[in-house]
Amino acid sequence: MIKVEFNYNGINTIIQCNNLESIKNICQHYLNKINEDKKDIYFLYDGNKINEELTLKEMMNSEDKKNNKMKILAYKNEIKLEDNDFIKSKDIICPKCRENIRFEIKDYKIKLSDCKNGI
Repeated sequence: MIKVEFNYNGINTIIQCNNLESIKNICQHYLNKINEDKKDIYFLYDGNKINEELTLKEMMNSEDKKNNKMKILAYKNEIKLEDNDFIKSKDIICPKCRENIRFEIKDYKIKLSDCKNGI
């Protein structure tokens, strides 16, 4: 048995599976356990989005195969964009209200300010 550890919002959840089980099934077991919808969550393994068509054995790197443990990060899709949501602009746009906004770069950090709507 291999333990697949999902980390979602700082909470670790372990799902036990076998080598030949598909990643799609494993993720679905996890989603059922946390009561979330597949379209709302995406998964990362080794810094890449997982390929659900692979089996667990095909997906695991050599170190995880030795340890019989795999760690997957789960993130919530908070931004739901349609194809027509992307418009080229010459101005900086507020990510929340999509109005013009000022920005400042200080110490390698970007600070957004002066939004028309005060967001």
